[in-house]
Amino acid sequence: MKVPFVCFVLFILFSPVFAEIKIDIPKDMKISFSDVEIVSGSTNNPFEFSINNIPMVPKGDGSFICGAILHPGKNLIEVKNEKEKKKLRILRMIGFPDVDDQGDGKKHSARSYILVLATLGMIEGMPDGSFHPDDVLSRGDFLAWVVKAKNLKLAQPNEDVYFDVPKEHWRAPQIEAAKIARYIGEYPNNLLGIDSPIPRSEADEILGRAEGSTEAAIPAADATSEMTRAQAVILISRLPSVQRQVKFLSDFNRSYTIGKFCGINVSPEVESFMIDPASSRLGEQAIIKMRAAIALRQGFSPLAKVKVDLSSIGGAYDAEMVDDGTNGDEVAGDGTYSLNFTFVPKEPGNKEIIVKATDQLGWEGKARSVLDII
Repeated sequence: MKVPFVCFVLFILFSPVFAEIKIDIPKDMKISFSDVEIVSGSTNNPFEFSINNIPMVPKGDGSFICGAILHPGKNLIEVKNEKEKKKLRILRMIGFPDVDDQGDGKKHSARSYILVLATLGMIEGMPDGSFHPDDVLSRGDFLAWVVKAKNLKLAQPNEDVYFDVPKEHWRAPQIEAAKIARYIGEYPNNLLGIDSPIPRSEADEILGRAEGSTEAAIPAADATSEMTRAQAVILISRLPSVQRQVKFLSDFNRSYTIGKFCGINVSPEVESFMIDPASSRLGEQAIIKMRAAIALRQGFSPLAKVKVDLSSIGGAYDAEMVDDGTNGDEVAGDGTYSLNFTFVPKEPGNKEIIVKATDQLGWEGKARSVLDII
């Protein structure tokens, strides 16, 4: 009866470790409109575990969670341990609220064109984050979009490009590039009319010079009429070179390589938060020493600040803790943030004190401790 048991033990001891990585979210080949995607899952083999080559330590149950900081376009997330590797492909699209919803619950008819070209970096929205698709487009903006679509080389001009486009103008590099490429030429009185609406006929001529003749995207449009921003996007999207880039962008089987690794971040971890002494007497002046140990941020967004909320004992809600060897901090740069606080307790009871660590991306980690007022 002992032989089967021995065989079973030997099988367990000498069988290879089953190294499985299970990813709960996100799904592979996801289209995202967010700056951050939460990545979570589990592994039963934590050895040499990393995400996008950043070492991470899974929790005791093997679970892991982090945030992927996405850039516009293609993003790759690679989760691996010593035995296995899994890849997630995420396409981060750029959207605009006034394109997704025009106020009546309907999306703009040019939405797909606008989102794709914005994601490719060929067009941009307004400073307020909207796109204003039905606003009239200026000549300067149209030229800048065409230059971006054609990926022309930019350089700061040494002299004024036109009388109304001085070399210091923020659009001067794009206008100069369009002029060098002969998309545009001379204008009366050397005035480009950079802020003036561009007629449809002129837009067609510019696109024709940029890449051969282009079929009108809006056949019913009057050639002398002004163009909206949405109409211009549709015209530019018909250029063969742009269509090739659009096809490339939508292909999940191409160019999801290490060069497309997105940033990885986790919230700061407060490993411990201690208050010494743990109790104070009512009505008597007391000095408490607070120490917060923050986990190292290797590979993640650096720590920006550590603050503690002392409002429960009559102090500031955002008192700053330091790790510079001053104001009660014992060792500079050891990851332990300190603050000494003098006060007179006015109310008895357990007072919760919360410490908050914030990194440069604004991600937060918190810990709590209790001071007993007796």
